[in-house]
Formats: sequence, structure tokens, C-alpha cells
Amino acid sequence: MHGYDNRTTSSRHSVCHLLRRASRTVELMFPEKRGEITARQVVVLACVADHEDLTQIEIVDRTGIDRTTVGNIVRRLAGRGLLQQQRRRKDRRTQNVRLTAKGRNALASHAPKLDAIDAALVATLGKARCEALLSALAAIANHPWTPTGR
Repeated sequence: MHGYDNRTTSSRHSVCHLLRRASRTVELMFPEKRGEITARQVVVLACVADHEDLTQIEIVDRTGIDRTTVGNIVRRLAGRGLLQQQRRRKDRRTQNVRLTAKGRNALASHAPKLDAIDAALVATLGKARCEALLSALAAIANHPWTPTGR
């Protein structure tokens, strides 16, 4: 294991660079064929399945995915019949997002892929290192400097 040094002269030891590489590695572990659901879309489907009638802002809050990306994901998934959007009665400017039956089927078939990736990562790192990584990533993701502040 390499020690940390705050110089960015070596991309092999840059925290930012390694986070990006690790993210890309995970993306490649979730094989997508053209027109299939992406890993982020599965996360949004799972969020909506767990909490029916969310607004897009509530999805942002629960997933940590930025507003623009959530808006694009919801629009795409609604266009494919996986999510349904309905104007709120109390505030017509916002919409509730619901999972359709087709969306539940898609989630049921794609969520196991993410579970398998998580299991492979835990097997690679070991439980203790994985827990340390999760703690470190949560600290970064929840730091006040993040655009969402969450």
C-alpha cells in the first residue's frame, strides 16, 4: 500500500485520480448494452421503489445524484414506461414519481447485477477494508463542500 503525499505529481497516488479510476472500473463492471438500464438508473428505480411518491428533489436528497442527472434519468425512465410522473395536488409545480409494474420488473432483473458487483468488491477488499472505504467515501460525499451539501 502506498502512503499518501499531497503532491499531485504522480497520478498513481492522487486521491482524485484514483477515485475517478475506481468509479470507472465499477461502471465497467456493470455491463450495459445499448438501450439497457444503467447502474445509476437502477439506483433511482430502487429509491422510488423504497419511497413511493417522491419528488425529484427528494430523489436527489436520498441518492446524492445531482438534480440535472436525476431529472434526465427520471425523464428517460418515464419515457420507457418504468416510472410514472404525476403532478402533486398541493403544489402543481412539482410531480410525484412512482414506479410502474414494468419498472418493478426492470428493477428486479437489474438490481442483482449491482448486488453482485458489491459482493465482488467486498470479496476483493475484505470486509474491514470495505467498511473503511465506505466510511471514507461517505465522509467525502457528505462533506459540506459538495454541491448538494449531502
